[in-house]
Amino acid sequence: MDLTGKQWAVDARPTKVDEIYGCDTLKSFIKTKAKDDNWPRGILLMGTAGNGKTTAAKIIAMTMVCQHKDAEGNPCRECAECKAILEDKFNRDVKIYGPEFFKKDGESNVDSMRRLIELSNSTPFFGKRRVIILDEFQELMRSVGGQAATKQLLPVLEKKEGQGYKTYWIFTSMDDIQAKSSNVEVELGSQGKSGYGSSGNSGILRRVTQFKFNALGKTDLLKYMYTFANKHEYEGKKLWDWMIENGGETFCKQGLLTIAEGCVGSVGMATKVLQQCIEEKIFDPNSIFLSFGFLPETKILDVTLNIACNVKNNDTFIQIASITKTNFSTVFQIMMSSIRKAEQVRVFGRIGDVKAKKGEEGVELKITDSTSDNSFIYNQALNLSKAPNYFKLRDMLLELSENGYFTVDLFKVKLMSLLS
Repeated sequence: MDLTGKQWAVDARPTKVDEIYGCDTLKSFIKTKAKDDNWPRGILLMGTAGNGKTTAAKIIAMTMVCQHKDAEGNPCRECAECKAILEDKFNRDVKIYGPEFFKKDGESNVDSMRRLIELSNSTPFFGKRRVIILDEFQELMRSVGGQAATKQLLPVLEKKEGQGYKTYWIFTSMDDIQAKSSNVEVELGSQGKSGYGSSGNSGILRRVTQFKFNALGKTDLLKYMYTFANKHEYEGKKLWDWMIENGGETFCKQGLLTIAEGCVGSVGMATKVLQQCIEEKIFDPNSIFLSFGFLPETKILDVTLNIACNVKNNDTFIQIASITKTNFSTVFQIMMSSIRKAEQVRVFGRIGDVKAKKGEEGVELKITDSTSDNSFIYNQALNLSKAPNYFKLRDMLLELSENGYFTVDLFKVKLMSLLS
């Protein structure tokens, strides 16, 4: 595809199963189900913003309703059902509803869900099944009446294929739903740690097939942008060649690294920023940083140490102010990683990461200490563990982690309250 004059994040988004990025288990699942055509009543896709959950939901729906699938079960992308999804029309048997559906005309969440379930009980208009995508489902879960509305779905999700119910449900959520005990208590959003027995969130969890899109690291995003640039064309030539010719080696290395660090694991954001850099010819890494207000990992590590050391200067203020709704979950994860390493140094005098070897038995243990070649990580963790505000920062982050959902404003206020 030539990207000239197009909106990259929309026009060049994945349309095939193999193009889904960041969740290999989901791809294997879709391919298996596409062959036997035996789909679960509900599918839940979880992950942070920009990781491709909604795109994956559309690909799943297309695979479920395509009228002319090939021998492997892949959708044709040419029939009326496929085109209605690819063109974002949703005027046939696949419908997509966002949070705004539950806020129309002053209608309660319970009444909106009842109306949606009534639609799902009707016979599909064009094919053998209907698919309903509830995008950003966490917004309904958090809202007033959300639990009661969700509870109405539970008997619907238990219906079997042979019972004549022909609607299937796909949910996307930016919150992570976790089973916490044997009776499936669930921590989701602002619901805290109480759990909900057999109803509400935990009921949904037990009745759907779940997949989680893990947050992408900067290496993953670099690979993605390299693959993207070698797949598509721009102004009549391969995008990667255009980038080398116009942006030079600095952009193709340091510039892309700046984008990867600043886009906090989001493929969608990385694609948008890359397009803007290309079209506006923003190639210098520092210019990219200033233009998009990024808060890369190095800055997050700086603010973590500054808060722990009670440094109340302009840099600390700017770093905290730069935390946004888009990047604060990644900021939190990097801070927690720093605390984990600091605790390892404080208690054991070393840093160790244990990783399973893929395809083999056993584990691989990597240890960093003061005598290793990479002592910078050790010294960084040691300095953090000895900082005067370290224990306050550690305990505050652990408290937020245990409580579950929290807002970016609360996070920033908590950080600033440690500077006394």
